[in-house]
Amino acid sequence: MKEFYQQLLGNQFEPYDYQIRVAELLLSGRNVILSVPTGAGKTWASVMPFLYARKKSLTDFPAKLVYSLPLRSLANSIHGDLTNEKLKKKLDELAGTAIKIQTGEFSDDPYFEADFVFSTIDQTLSNFLCFPLPLSRAQANLNAGSLIGSYLVFDEFHLLDEDRSMTTTIGLLKKLEQVSRFCIMTATLTKDMMQSLQKHLANCEIVTLDNFPQDKPKIHSLRAPEGKVKRSLSLKKNPITVSNIVADYNASSKMKSIVLCNRVERAQLLYQQLTDYFVDKPNPPKVICLHSRFIARDRQEKETDLKQIFGKESPPTNAILISTQVIEAGMDISCDVMHTEISPINSFLQRIGRCARFGGEFGQVCVYPILDEADDSSYNDLLKRDDLTKEDKKEIKRMQDAYLPYDRTLCEQTISALRSYNYIDESVANSLIENLLGDKERALFNKIREGNYSGIVRSWEECAKNAYRDLVRDIQSVNVVLVHESDKKKVERIPFAYETVSLYKWTLVKWLNQAKELANYNEDDLAWCLKDPDIIDDDEQPTQTLQRIPTADFEKIPDKIFLNADYFGYDSSIGLNNFLINTYGRTSRKAERKANKEEFGPLKKDTFSQHTLGLLSCYEKEFRQQSLYTRNQFATYFEQYFHIKNLTAERIDEFVRLMILYHDYGKLNEAWAHSMCRYQAAKEELKILPLADRSARLQVILGTEERNSPKYKGYLAHSDFDRNNEDDKKLSDKFLKNRPPHASVGACVILRVLSEWATLHQIEGDAFDYLVIAVAQAIGRHHSALIKGDSMPFTISPEAHKGFLKLSQSQGFDFTPPLSTLRDNVLKQPFPEGVESFYLWLVRILRLCDQKATANLSTYLNANL
Repeated sequence: MKEFYQQLLGNQFEPYDYQIRVAELLLSGRNVILSVPTGAGKTWASVMPFLYARKKSLTDFPAKLVYSLPLRSLANSIHGDLTNEKLKKKLDELAGTAIKIQTGEFSDDPYFEADFVFSTIDQTLSNFLCFPLPLSRAQANLNAGSLIGSYLVFDEFHLLDEDRSMTTTIGLLKKLEQVSRFCIMTATLTKDMMQSLQKHLANCEIVTLDNFPQDKPKIHSLRAPEGKVKRSLSLKKNPITVSNIVADYNASSKMKSIVLCNRVERAQLLYQQLTDYFVDKPNPPKVICLHSRFIARDRQEKETDLKQIFGKESPPTNAILISTQVIEAGMDISCDVMHTEISPINSFLQRIGRCARFGGEFGQVCVYPILDEADDSSYNDLLKRDDLTKEDKKEIKRMQDAYLPYDRTLCEQTISALRSYNYIDESVANSLIENLLGDKERALFNKIREGNYSGIVRSWEECAKNAYRDLVRDIQSVNVVLVHESDKKKVERIPFAYETVSLYKWTLVKWLNQAKELANYNEDDLAWCLKDPDIIDDDEQPTQTLQRIPTADFEKIPDKIFLNADYFGYDSSIGLNNFLINTYGRTSRKAERKANKEEFGPLKKDTFSQHTLGLLSCYEKEFRQQSLYTRNQFATYFEQYFHIKNLTAERIDEFVRLMILYHDYGKLNEAWAHSMCRYQAAKEELKILPLADRSARLQVILGTEERNSPKYKGYLAHSDFDRNNEDDKKLSDKFLKNRPPHASVGACVILRVLSEWATLHQIEGDAFDYLVIAVAQAIGRHHSALIKGDSMPFTISPEAHKGFLKLSQSQGFDFTPPLSTLRDNVLKQPFPEGVESFYLWLVRILRLCDQKATANLSTYLNANL
């Protein structure tokens, strides 16, 4: 492992002993809870075992890594570190690994198909819970399987929402502990909390620097120059001001400072005051402002600038960063002096990890009390409203707390404890964590151990995004677009095409109410929303209308709003605001959008046999070898916990191929096949006619009784229907609209086939029926996660049946499916407990194979078959 580290990071790199131990544990089949200080190399500790396993083609380690972080800024930062040009080339050479990122602002991999995916916890959990944020509800069951049999890394675990994402993550790990491997990483969990997690989760080992004291002198983030302390501590009596920031500033000293505020408004104000202060000063420093209220491209540019100015080996320069908690974890930057408002001890320790972060550095941390302003009276009228829920009023009252977004009591306890120290080192940090968080985390574990299991199961069944607030994050954010009143018509045509800024709902309500005091206020042109927000169009159809939001309905604003730029401001230097008049009047730009060649394109005609062989080839090429670890894990799990005998990884492979073989069996149903053939015959008849004659012939076809329509010989899986062709739409309405459902037919037939298959291979165990139901439901829901109806009666012609048997035998299967059947309610049966993950894994394989083979049949179809 040491040699592999050096191959990737250079011969001069000496991995720490704890990093080697993490690799040994994970590669031997254990899970890891890793706690080391910020800047100690835990990212490499977690990813190296995966890269090593790929390099060595190890089949007893997962073939996919999903690396989840609580904030987009963290995901962007670490993804950027691992995909710089130099590392990217080495990763390609050593491990053949493509690294993608999937967040709310960078959607590189919406189906989680890459071998290595960086993601936010929101994206990861929404996939697991079957309401994937970037996909439609019909595709709700497509992404959960990406986590099954994968290596799951949860970084900065302590930053997760305790009531929601942290608890749900524990539920995820319990549900998948028998088939997936994981590493939980943190810098600030107490020993009691880690030990409780170790006992609760399967097969876990805790790794901390306490076990590797020999590493401490080597870790750059812990080392200071001889005779110096790493970080000196200075507690201030009064809230932070510009005077504090510039008091020690010397233009010739090449000093870098970071100022951290708890609220965006405070950061913006300090930034504005600082830039005003330096406007007439010689050799002013570069002043940067970064927080959550920037559009994606501006934030990305700032994060890139920060690494160049504050990053490792960056040249000496004068620079000041004004920011919020968006940089307090994960960003590999450092400063000489940090000015920070007090925050809870776990947040505070993460923050100071950006001061003197690199080897040989030392720095000063100045800690300031919160500017405890009087309660904000702008919310008082809302609290008097009878139509607001208790939850809304509770949130409004919370907004009036000057310590928001943190807990006031824990902040006060933290600053009180810090008064006993004039420096911070690892020993002091550990003592503060244990003393301040011990009781809190013991109570927390009793809450998160419940895992939100009932909510998880309900989410799998309902596949609805409204579970987000209960299971992932209770952040009531609104996506804001700035427009001019005169541009409304243009915006209505493509309302989804503009860059947005996320803003907390009740902050926006406050801004809207404050706008009423402006001299130019006009209720009719302050803010608008979409009349039909649930319509997801192709961005080119004028189907949307912007409607005014009445003053009385400000608190009912939807999750996307269009604000009049005459009342609100945006600037790439300071972000979205409602107080800088010189930034007003600037409207949102159109977002950069990657072209999708398959989007809204026509289907390609293929026969039943071609389509089925295409899927089988896709499975062989894209999934079979990559799924070996997962199949082995399932085989062991089913034997140990369900006492199913003789179901090996090879037999599960047959399971998958049988599922693919029968998934479209319902398309051989005479009623379905005849509709397809008549549609295709009519289309091809029109295609050969001169353009001038097509319209008249189309009207004749549309007026002809279906039984007298032209017929096409053969059994089609797909026609070449083009949804953008008006003639195709008319033919579809006539011939295809009333086709019977086909997926549920395959679901019912596979029940009988797998029963015969189990007898043939002596698969034993009463619980085997659970697995058969999982396969049947995967087939029944391979077009939509929401299908729950009965199978319809069907009839297969002898000709079609004979052709299917020949196809089946060519794949090594000699079962005789029925020619007809009655209704079966398999799709209404609940998921058998313990095999939900098997269903989610199967349906992902089937749906992705179906998508890929349909879009690129020639890529997968062997021309000799």
